[in-house]
Amino acid sequence: MVALPENVTRRLEERLLNVSLKGLKPLVKEISEIYRQAQEKGQGAKVVLNEAQTLAYTLYRFPATYAVNSKVVTALMSEFLSNETRFVSILDLGSGPGTLSLAFREYTHIDKVTLVDLNSNALELARYFLEPGPVLNIHPTSILEYLDATAEHYDIIGLSYVLNEYPLDLKRQVLESLKSKFFKDNFIVVIEPGTPLGFEAIMLAKEIFSGYILAPCSYQDHCPVSWCHFKTRVQRTKSMRYLKDGTCSYEDEPFCYLIIGNETQRKEPKSVIINTPRKLPHATAYNVCYENKEIAVPRKDKRNKLKLGWGDYLPLSGEG
Repeated sequence: MVALPENVTRRLEERLLNVSLKGLKPLVKEISEIYRQAQEKGQGAKVVLNEAQTLAYTLYRFPATYAVNSKVVTALMSEFLSNETRFVSILDLGSGPGTLSLAFREYTHIDKVTLVDLNSNALELARYFLEPGPVLNIHPTSILEYLDATAEHYDIIGLSYVLNEYPLDLKRQVLESLKSKFFKDNFIVVIEPGTPLGFEAIMLAKEIFSGYILAPCSYQDHCPVSWCHFKTRVQRTKSMRYLKDGTCSYEDEPFCYLIIGNETQRKEPKSVIINTPRKLPHATAYNVCYENKEIAVPRKDKRNKLKLGWGDYLPLSGEG
């Protein structure tokens, strides 16, 4: 189960000292309706929330989106880098309160973070959470405007919970701009909700960056499944439970993602587990991405000792 880092939780609690949760609660439904109407018109990326709405939305969604970002950063660091890796710069596009940058900060040192978001209230929250820490460059502008105006190099470029808010033509513009102007010896991380719409955005990114997909896919140029997503368990904060009228101390957040890098960073294809493993009388059955099939691993096979689950990689061979 993933929880917010202690320092972030503390700062969030400090931010709430003079705020009425009761006053924020009606804003949650209001925000959902704002986004629903905007996305129906293809204008989800243009939504700018006021200060109270931004705080309510952060309390409501931030723990879950942080858990997902932390999960993906863990995959990147464990598979392709190490905790000793030092990043000079991160470009956090559609950063909101700095969720992706905060996840990276928990794993490695970062010198500079560039935050781009139309919502200046969210950017102020990001500053609040990230300071003191890396040098912050904050840009209250649209992603495309920023990409058109800059030619700076970044070690990591992130699009977390962004593309699903864009109509198809803008999705493509953003991704093609990233590929033509910024994709060199860096990593690009794309994270979306684990919904069919989020998966569509992931498939578009996969199409545009075909040949450079590092994780989680077994294939570069196609996908054998109609919808692939993962889940992470999130520890709910007290304010999160209150705003959601929930009593459970946790929730499961579905997501999908891509880690993109150049061919020198690519490893041998692996097969990711795309559902909960099933216990059989003498084996464990794993539904895997590779050839979209179920592999029954005998109970004595060493792979079962790895305690693998949904989202982990299954070695394609093992032994007793």
